[in-house]
Formats: sequence, C-alpha cells, structure tokens
Amino acid sequence: MPRISYGPAQKTRVLRILECILRFANDEFEHTQKINIQYSWQEDGLQEKTLIVKTTINNLKYLCDHYDLRNPLQKTDIRDALHCLKDFLGILQDHRVNKQGSQDWHFSLELWSKKTDINLNEVNSLWEKNKSNRSKKASISNKRDNQLNNIPENYANSSIKKISHLKKFNIDTRFNKFPIPFNIEENLIWLEKIYFEEIILMLNITDIFSRAAYSKRIKDAENDSSFLAFTKSKESLVCDQEKKLNRTTRLGWNLEQATRVINENPIHLVVSPAHAGTLAILTYLREKNINITFDYHHPHSVEIVENAIFDNFSRQVDGFTLTLATASVLLREKTGRYTSSFMMPNMTHGILSSNIELNERSLDGEYLLMKEVPSTEFFIYENLINSKLLTKSTTTEMEPDEVTHALSNGDSNIRTIIGFPHYNFNLKFNSCNLLNNPIAQIKPVFLFLRSSIIVKSDIIPLLSL
Repeated sequence: MPRISYGPAQKTRVLRILECILRFANDEFEHTQKINIQYSWQEDGLQEKTLIVKTTINNLKYLCDHYDLRNPLQKTDIRDALHCLKDFLGILQDHRVNKQGSQDWHFSLELWSKKTDINLNEVNSLWEKNKSNRSKKASISNKRDNQLNNIPENYANSSIKKISHLKKFNIDTRFNKFPIPFNIEENLIWLEKIYFEEIILMLNITDIFSRAAYSKRIKDAENDSSFLAFTKSKESLVCDQEKKLNRTTRLGWNLEQATRVINENPIHLVVSPAHAGTLAILTYLREKNINITFDYHHPHSVEIVENAIFDNFSRQVDGFTLTLATASVLLREKTGRYTSSFMMPNMTHGILSSNIELNERSLDGEYLLMKEVPSTEFFIYENLINSKLLTKSTTTEMEPDEVTHALSNGDSNIRTIIGFPHYNFNLKFNSCNLLNNPIAQIKPVFLFLRSSIIVKSDIIPLLSL
C-alpha cells in the first residue's frame, strides 16, 4: 500500500468521508435508498457510540460524490481514508476476513457520540494530537525495533545472568509445566522478546498520563455489557482517592517520598505472569528501592480471585491484579476485604484455530473456553456475538491448559480465545492459526488493594507511580 500522508488535504478528505458515513447512518441525508450501505448502532453503556458498517469502496465513493459533486473522490481516496481512521486515529476496527485487494469492507467505528458534529470535532483534535506526536513515536519505534533485532546478538554477549533469571521465571510462573522446550536458550530469548514487545505495546496504549483517555477506558470497562450482566449493579473500578490524583503525582515526581513511606509499610502484591505491563512497573519500582514485593506463582486470575474471596493466600497479601471478568466475580461477592483501586496496563488476546491449514479464516466454529466462571475469553466471545462477527458458533467448557492439547488435534472447526503469553506459545510451538490481530482484543487489568490500605491517605498517591 502506498505511503499515506497526514497533511491538511488528507485530513480534509478523511473528515469529509467520515461526515458522509455518519450523516448517512443518522438519516441526515435525503434520497439514500439506492445506496447499498448496511449499518447499525451498537449500544455502549447508556449511549450508542459504536457504528458497524458493511459496504464496498464503490458505494462509499458514490455516497461522498452524491453529496458533493464538485469534488469527486477517487477510490484510492476512500481506501486511504479508512486506513487513516484505523492506523493513524485508531477508531476503526477492520472485521474483514480476507483483506488483500478486497473492495468489500466490514468495519466498526469507536466514536465519542452518535452526533455527527461532536465526532468530527473530536477527530480533528485527535488528528492534530497524533500528528504532533508522530515524529517522536516514530523515533521510539525505530529504537525499539533495533533493540528487538539485536536481542540475539546482545544475548550472546551476556547470556549467563539472563538465562539463569529466565529459567527461574519459567519455573516460578509454571511455564515449565507446558509441553514447551523452555530449557533451550533460543526459546528463552524468544520468551524475553515477546514480553518486551507486550510491555512496550501495552504501556503505549494505556495512557495513564492523559486523564481524559484514562477516564474513558475506565468508563468503557464499567459499562461493558458482560461486566454489568454479571455484577448486576454499577460497580466502580477505581477508588475515590485515585480519581483525585493530579498529573504531577502520575509523572512520578514524588519518588523519594514514595521510597520513604512504602519502606515503612512494605507492600506484598500477587500478579499473574500474563500481566506483563504490571510486572514491568512493579519491577521498576522495586529497582528504585521501593519496598514492594510480589509473586507470580498464581498463573490464572481465577485462582487469584478464589483465594481473595476465601482469604486463602498462604501469607497476607496487600493487593493483586485481576482482569475485568474476574474483577466482576470479586465485586459481586462484596467481601469488603479488597477494593479495585487502579487501572493497570492492559493485556492482549488472540483468537486461534487448530494447527491445520484453513481454506477460509472464518471466526465461526466451536469455541473452547471457560464460561461457567466468568473469564475474559468469554467476555470477548460475547463481544463478538453482540458485534455480529460470529454467526455460527458454539461453546464448550474447557480449562485454558487443556485447550493447548485440543488445538494440537487438528480439528478445523475448533476455535479458542487465549490471553498473552499463551496464544504466543500456541502460535510458535503448536503451529496454530491467528484469526485476528491481538491488538483488536485488548482487555483491561485492575489493581485491587486491601481495604485497610485504601484508607491511608499517603499510600494511594504514591502507589500511583
């Protein structure tokens, strides 16, 4: 695909095309019966903010030209605009199975409102913000790519300490229980690489320094239909003290004070090894001599939440991280011992099929996942159903560890949804097919703290680091 510019002319075309789509979907145009564009508004919480569209490039061109005959567009203009909405602005999700050279488009737009003018103003602001950050982000991305490409070479120069550390991590996280050869140094290098990539991606996406972006993500999580269906009531995913934190605190300018206060009150946290971004932050704080200890001996959030409900940890635990699904279990129980306090870096998920070649990479099939106990995978499955991305599918209850073996049997109808890093394991060692880009299935993670800690006014601002 040709390189797309992000100058004033391109922004004007994108805004024009987006405006036509929105006004069409809001019935603001007359005489549109002949234009073959299927659309539906999906309810997000109390408002309809997700627009699902199914049409062709030709129909979109006809729509735009029909209402501005003086400035006809080329089909490449339409295609480039859609890619801008997806890649540059991040508000379009492409749901097509076969993308290469296709004139058909099936996508959803994650919007701020159903009102056309509000969305256009927000897109204009987002465009300018992303454009100003583009050079900086490109520099960071190039540096990251160079680091990733040089990992094998750098590893050869200083492998002993890293290999020893990764072998311990492999045992502590129980990754060594999988039928995966992690005793081979090449695979340990790969393990470090995928963690590095996940951390960088999740820290970039979870913008905790933008109060507006951070608050929107929290609100979206609290209004998630699967979350509400299980909790049966509106629950807050961050504590009141967190909502009052200012930008200065979030930037870490109180690090010296944090070291003093937390060292007087050491904090022990339980974190799933799948929550790579959270592990990175805690490791950073620990290396700054802040007395935070953590263990990742509990590989699944379900195990963590069961221990939390029955207060059955082997030692006193001051906090832990949970996915949105397992958070709903704890919040519904209302034990009162722990309170959801912060949103942490998110985690990715992959939709996989078995290890045989597929004639058609369809999402439909028999999904193997946990559904009796709320799981993030089942939340994603329900999202796919509600978005009408699944039309012919069934579910079978299965533990995540059993799914790996089922995928190796080569049944073309089998599908599953797995979180990081287990979908990575199945792609590399089980030769499975990835049916989506993992970034399309990002779900939030939340830090729960013991309620006795929440009431301490000096702890919450310092833990926000």
